[in-house]
Amino acid sequence: MLLLGHTGITVTINKSIEKRLGFRWSYWQVILLSIFPDIMDKFVGRFLFSQYFANGRLFAHTIVFLVIVGFAALISWARCRRAEAFGIMIIFFFHQLMDKMWLYPETWVWPAYGWGFPHKATDWWGGIWQILISAPYVYWSEIIGACLLLYYAVCSHWRQDHGK
Repeated sequence: MLLLGHTGITVTINKSIEKRLGFRWSYWQVILLSIFPDIMDKFVGRFLFSQYFANGRLFAHTIVFLVIVGFAALISWARCRRAEAFGIMIIFFFHQLMDKMWLYPETWVWPAYGWGFPHKATDWWGGIWQILISAPYVYWSEIIGACLLLYYAVCSHWRQDHGK
């Protein structure tokens, strides 16, 4: 899944659970959190250490990462009775679901298959365009995500103009 799918669908999921968890984030916070695993892993794996990793799905796409964020959420809840960290964990979990990480067990259950990550030394930008035009899951999720973001942008603008 690419940018619009991750952000639009995650904003919708967040809107449906924020009242249950008792906090409210801005759209920009949710959008940033929804793509944080990609920002982190692609920076490390494609730019910073591209010779070593050559992969855009690393630590933030693992179950270990979810467990660490989950422990941080429990600590935050125990000390301050704040549920925001649970929201972050949920957003990261849905990011991994939308990326279908179970199809990449060498990364998802790292380090069960060893301490390294698989190398994907392909043309990254070319691969994005190829999957965008050839994989229905990807292009439909991008269309749905774009529509949801447009809906929230229009609703947010309407509420500001009409004081609601």
